[in-house]
Parts: sequence; C-alpha cells; structure tokens
Amino acid sequence: YDADEEPANNVSAPKGVTVDAEGTVPFSAVFNTDTDLTIDTQSPICTYQTNSTFQSIYYPSDLTATVEDEALTISRLALRYSSNEGGTFTGHHVKVYLNTTDKLRYYSTEWNSKTEVSEWVDFGELCFDGLVSSAEGENKLLTFNLDKEFSYDLSKNLVVTIVKEGEIPENPYPVIFHFYNNEAGGYGETLRSLFYRGKTEFNFDTNKVFGKLYLPILHVAAKEYLVGIDELTFDASNAPSGSIAVYNLSGQLVKAAEGKRVEELGLQSGLYIVRDNAGRAQKIQVK
Repeated sequence: YDADEEPANNVSAPKGVTVDAEGTVPFSAVFNTDTDLTIDTQSPICTYQTNSTFQSIYYPSDLTATVEDEALTISRLALRYSSNEGGTFTGHHVKVYLNTTDKLRYYSTEWNSKTEVSEWVDFGELCFDGLVSSAEGENKLLTFNLDKEFSYDLSKNLVVTIVKEGEIPENPYPVIFHFYNNEAGGYGETLRSLFYRGKTEFNFDTNKVFGKLYLPILHVAAKEYLVGIDELTFDASNAPSGSIAVYNLSGQLVKAAEGKRVEELGLQSGLYIVRDNAGRAQKIQVK
C-alpha cells in the first residue's frame, strides 16, 4: 500500500521460493527453440492411462546455452508444465532413461500411427527411478533429480525416454505440458518423438505407438554451464552487449534477447540473474 506516502508499509504480495540443498546444480540451459510452441495434457506423462512411454530426440542445437565443453554432465532434468484448472497428480512412478544417437528422426509405417520396432532408440541408462508429483500453478517444473549423472556427448543427439506407471487421478487431465517444434500445427514428416499409452507396460512387438513432431520443453542442470552470480559483473560503464539471457532464481530461463537492454524486456517485479554472451553474470532486481 503506497497511497499514504508511508514507505514502511509498502509490502509486496508474498511469493513462494523453492530452496534446494547446498551444492545443487541449478537449471541453466533449456532444450527449446521457442518456435511452434504447443501444449498437451496426454504426454509425455499420460495421467488418464495407467502406463505411458514417451521417447524424444533432442538436437544439441536446440539448447539455449552455448557450452565450450565437448560434453555436459547432466545431474537434473525438468519438464515445464502448468496445472489444468487447478489440477494436480501425486505419486506417479516414473523412470527416465538417457542415451545418445546419430538418428535425426523417426519414420512411421502409417501416418501418426504404428512404427517398426527398429524405429525406437535403445533406452540406454536408467538415470531416474522414483515418484513424482505436480503442484498447482503456471509454468512449473516437474523435476527429476537423477540417481546417477549422465555424460552427454554434444556431438550426438540426446535421447530421453520417460516411462510412467500409476493410478488414474480423479481429474484425468490434471496438468498441461509445454512443447516446442509443433511444425505446421502438427502436420509434417520430421517426427522427433514416439508415444505409447495404455493399461499395460509397453510391449515393443504388439503395442501401437504414435509419432509426434513436438518435443517437451526440457530444462537441464549441468555443472559445465552454471548461471553463477559471483562472476565478473557489469554495470553502466561495463554494459552487456550482444545476446543476453535472463533467469529466475530457480535457474529457469525467462527471457532471451539480442541487442536489448534489460529495461526493455518487460520483466515482472522480482530478482533475476542476467548473463551476457561474454559469460558475465549479474543479479538484478526489477521493481
């Protein structure tokens, strides 16, 4: 309240902040080209069936971060979602497998229908095996703290396979997942994902699968690309140039721009980390 000209009672609305354990690597890179965006309530984790399997091929060029290293040591992954009319789910058993491939796309024997068994990439290493739950809100992260780190060779494409089993919640469509690369509204030939849903565990020989153009927006925590706020900072005399990336305190990319000042990005009030293409970072507060 600021109408009484008394600064002492000018208090902003409360905001929830997630505090991770010391040493937790933040989410500082995202697989997301920011083109052909779409949403889906049925994948990559299907809640209106007890079982689902979803596999995607991510190109290193889809990463929002530029890394000089030849590999990323991935310790956490997260899917971006929003609750659907306040819906949530609790305690779904999920397994996340990671692998790499030179394969660029999948081919289907029928449009948006069954594929040959050979189209699936080997699931690879089981890196997460646990229970996950969603929370109410917009642009949330469904986080997988990997049981084992995965070394991602950046000369290859990353293959992510998400296997889910669990009871059907009262609201069978509790969350909306966010995707990119939904070319031409879903019509195209470059299938980047395969998806199965049903009442039983996926069977390569008998179950029908669907080809998808889109990929889930995937947040990545890797120690090779830390946001960091204790590096060289910039000020009015040492202003950032070229491209800048703005992150919230959870490490989630909020804005990316070329040749713009932070003041021109229309950020909501709060604390942010700004990083420029020279690797410099600074904590800023938008009032």
